[in-house]
Amino acid sequence: MNFLGNILFQRHGTEIHVGILAVQKSAEIWGPTAEEFDPKRWLDSALIKKINNYNYLPFLNGARGCIGNKVASAEVKIMLAMLIMNFVFKPIEGFQIKRRALFTPKVDPYLGLGVSSYS
Repeated sequence: MNFLGNILFQRHGTEIHVGILAVQKSAEIWGPTAEEFDPKRWLDSALIKKINNYNYLPFLNGARGCIGNKVASAEVKIMLAMLIMNFVFKPIEGFQIKRRALFTPKVDPYLGLGVSSYS
């Protein structure tokens, strides 16, 4: 193993293991309540800015990826369809969507969207 600045070089064929549970429960990333189930943490904009493809690994991919990945994705799509069928979504007046582009266009996760029930 050799370092050049903050780049790590490995020999070809070296196995690298990632401690997924350690990353998923890291207080450095997720805060002092990292060990607890806390859905409200997703409302914290400072936390969301720290999330990336390397510190949030719920399913992974490939031959050893989670078999529940497709089930969870289907459940999210069904839930989204039910929300769209049962609620009215309207943009909040004056809200500007912030776009950012890397390789693909992305929008800020905080959309100014008003939600009300059909009535």
